[in-house]
Amino acid sequence: MLWCSRIHNDRCPMGNAAPPFFYRPVDSRSRTRMVDFLSQHFRYDTMNGWNRATSYAHCVKLANLGMVASDYDKAYDVLQTDMACLAWRPVIHKFAEAQAGRATIDFNGRSNGYLVLYESQYRNSEHRSYCTACGQRNFQVATPENCQCGVCRSMSRVNYAVPPRELVIMPGQGIDTSEDFVDWPRWRLRERVRLVQAFDRACDRVRANFIDMIHRYDVVDHDYVVVKQRKVLVKRSLAAQP
Repeated sequence: MLWCSRIHNDRCPMGNAAPPFFYRPVDSRSRTRMVDFLSQHFRYDTMNGWNRATSYAHCVKLANLGMVASDYDKAYDVLQTDMACLAWRPVIHKFAEAQAGRATIDFNGRSNGYLVLYESQYRNSEHRSYCTACGQRNFQVATPENCQCGVCRSMSRVNYAVPPRELVIMPGQGIDTSEDFVDWPRWRLRERVRLVQAFDRACDRVRANFIDMIHRYDVVDHDYVVVKQRKVLVKRSLAAQP
């Protein structure tokens, strides 16, 4: 069973107080209202429609975020930037930590238009070393003779003192798929409601962060040069030819 959530505040990490959009209060004293909340919550596939596994979800397509019409064009531009992920990655990371890694949030859908609640777990990574220059991980143990990074080629690969943890999502598993909650005890209903409400609050923060990003930043074109290497043929000089 998924871990009970800690309650977060509604303050957006970027500084603005975010009124609830997805979140709904639930009277945890009423079994009927808790069951209604869980059974009527929007759901979406955890993988594809063919495996029929679903979980609690929210549609976060731009048309469903309640934005004013003047924000739409800029919203599409913001999504094209590398910084757009700052609207959701810290929120998802904090949510997963609050659930002790037993639940997390990820995007799903053809256009990643849905935020979905997933079961997850922490596992020790199989990486044994990393590059101090570029951060690249490596599965081999670093030694004085074998410490070159395979990416930046610097001799700066060192071993982890403690193997890093990785959060592993279980996409094929649904949460409460086809569940009617009839036989659930009241304490279990309360725990599930708290978890789903924490998920709803997290989705609210993602929405608030994204809208805040639209209002506080401008999207500009930035030119940059990418240096690449390629192999070419260079004709030898006459003196060097056999």
